[in-house]
Amino acid sequence: MNQTELKILLEKYISGNCSAEETVLLESWYLFRSKKDKLPLTDEQELELYKKLIWEGIQRKTEIKQELHHRNPVRLWYRILAAASVVLVLAFGSYYWFNANPKQPLSQNAAIKQDLLPGTDKAVLFLSNGKQISLDSAGSGIIAKEKNTLVQKNGVNILSYKESSSFANEGQVAYNTIRTPNGGQWPVIELPDGTKAFLDAASSISFPVSFKGERKVTITGQVYFQVVHNASKPFRVIVKGLTIEDIGTGFNVNAYDDEPVVKTTLVEGSVRVAQKAHQIVLTPGQQAVTVAGSDKLISRTANIEEVTAWKNGLFQFNHTSIDVVMRQIARWYNVEVVYQSDVSKVSFTGNLSRNLKASRLLEMLSITGLHFRIEDKKIIVRR
Repeated sequence: MNQTELKILLEKYISGNCSAEETVLLESWYLFRSKKDKLPLTDEQELELYKKLIWEGIQRKTEIKQELHHRNPVRLWYRILAAASVVLVLAFGSYYWFNANPKQPLSQNAAIKQDLLPGTDKAVLFLSNGKQISLDSAGSGIIAKEKNTLVQKNGVNILSYKESSSFANEGQVAYNTIRTPNGGQWPVIELPDGTKAFLDAASSISFPVSFKGERKVTITGQVYFQVVHNASKPFRVIVKGLTIEDIGTGFNVNAYDDEPVVKTTLVEGSVRVAQKAHQIVLTPGQQAVTVAGSDKLISRTANIEEVTAWKNGLFQFNHTSIDVVMRQIARWYNVEVVYQSDVSKVSFTGNLSRNLKASRLLEMLSITGLHFRIEDKKIIVRR
C-alpha cells in the first residue's frame, strides 16, 4: 500500500466510510507496521488524532484482538490477507479505470464543463405576521419574539423556541414555518417542548410557537425528529394524509412530492403511523410505507444508516436505481436532471459525501457506465 492509497484509506476511516475489508486492511497495517512506516500527514496533532482513533477502533474489535493474542495467528493472517486481496482487486480495478484507459478518462467521461457547489445551511423563517427572516444571514441571538416565545439562533445554526415567563400570555397561538430551499438544509430546530427537528433540502415544518395546547406539526420533504416524550400530550406529525404519533421516539419522515411513496422510519422508541382506518405501530429498524394518495399502509425492515445518512453529511445508496439517486442529487445541488437515454435498469451502491462539488460526485457515479454533463444548472445524463 503506497502513501497515496494509505492517505485515502485514513481519510475514509476517520469519516466512517471504510468498508469492512478496508477497515481490516488498515487496522492490520497499523498493528503490524514497521516503526519506519509513517502516516502520510504533516500536522502532528492530526497525526496523533489519527493514531488514537485507529487504536480505539482496534480496541473495539475484541473478537479480533482475542484471535490475535490467543488463537492461531495463521488463521488471523489468512483473514487479513483475504480482506486485503479484496481491497487490492478493487484498487487494481480503480487503477485500470483511471490509468489504463487514456482515451476515456473518468473526468472526460463525466464531461464536466461547469461545476456546482453542494448545499449549505440555509432556510427561511416565516413568522405569524408574514415577516420572513433568512436564517443563514441572521446574526446570533434573539431574532424574533412571537407572543410569549423568544426565537433564538446560536452560532452553530441551532434555532430554538423558548417560552418566557416575563411575557404575558398574548392569547391566540401563533404559527411559524421554516422552509429550506433546494440546495439547503437546517441542522437543528429546537421546538418549544425541547423536541428537535432536522430539515433536509426542499423541506418545511409548520408548528405553534407554544405547545401549551396540542403538540402537532406539519411537514413537507424530509425531516428527522428527536421527540421529547409526554404521555399526556402526544407529539403528532401530519404529512400527506398520514398522522405519525410518537411514543418516545427518534424517527425520520421522507415525503417529497417527487417521490412515489411516503416513508416513516423508526430509529429508536416507538411510533404509531395512521392512514385513515389503517394504523401500524413501528419498532426500531422498521419503516412504514404508503403510496401517496392511497390508503394502503405496509411495514418493512429498513436500513437505518442509509435512511439517516443525509443527517450525517452523506448520500448512502444500496442497489438504488439511478433515478432515485439523481433526485437526491438534484435537491441537494439545486439542479435539474435531464435524461437523454433510458437509465431505468442502472443502479448504484456506495457512500458519497454531500460536501463534494458536483463534478467530483458525478465522476464517482460514472463507474455505473453513465455519462454526465453539467450545463446551465442542469445535469445531462446519458448512456
